[in-house]
Amino acid sequence: MTEPPILYFHADDYGMTAHGDALIRDCQTHGCLNSVSIVPNGSLEEAVAALRPSGLKLAVHLNLVEGKALSPAAEIPLLVRPDGSFCNSFTGLLRLSLTPRRRAFAAQLYRELERQLLAYTALFPAGTPLGRPPQPGGGQSPFSRCGD
Repeated sequence: MTEPPILYFHADDYGMTAHGDALIRDCQTHGCLNSVSIVPNGSLEEAVAALRPSGLKLAVHLNLVEGKALSPAAEIPLLVRPDGSFCNSFTGLLRLSLTPRRRAFAAQLYRELERQLLAYTALFPAGTPLGRPPQPGGGQSPFSRCGD
């Protein structure tokens, strides 16, 4: 006999909208959720405070197409409008990576992704109920450059 399949249920985009967050917490409360991905540039303070420690696995959902960036607009003009909201679709991001501006795009992309990762790790400090173990390298960047 073969083992029956095991299903894992994952909720995406936690922190994007209050309504979506409430639905995700409802699934968590009723035990029908295994993991959730958190969007670091969403409205997170209240959303994260509302998560109950329950063994729920957490993931980061890096976001470059919806909402506002965490970096100042002047630092990442290829990614955002003057008000700081993202201005590219996935196709637009791909196009930018193929243009002569790809080095500037890569630098701006790195800057925004670093801010999002740092925001995520700040929300879940080690030692808190939902926290993660400290990253190697202490307070350094959560990822390192892989060349030009």
